Amino acid sequence: MTGSETQKLEMDMNGTIREVLALINDELLKRQVLVYTELAATLPPILGDRVQVQQLMLNLIMNGVEAMASVAGRPKERKN
Repeated sequence: MTGSETQKLEMDMNGTIREVLALINDELLKRQVLVYTELAATLPPILGDRVQVQQLMLNLIMNGVEAMASVAGRPKERKN
């Protein structure tokens, strides 16, 4: 397998989301951002490259964190 090939495996999206949130927990605390999750218990697995999906989730979450940087005087939180 070369560096440009991806390895697609079955993945648990709930687990992936939890892993990414755990990885950036210190950054969320530093920026005083609260993240609430409501994950579906019956999600089917997806087929994807673990690293790419984690990077996608990380980018989406950090974009949201950066968008809340100017929030002052109220909690920085996102409830879905």
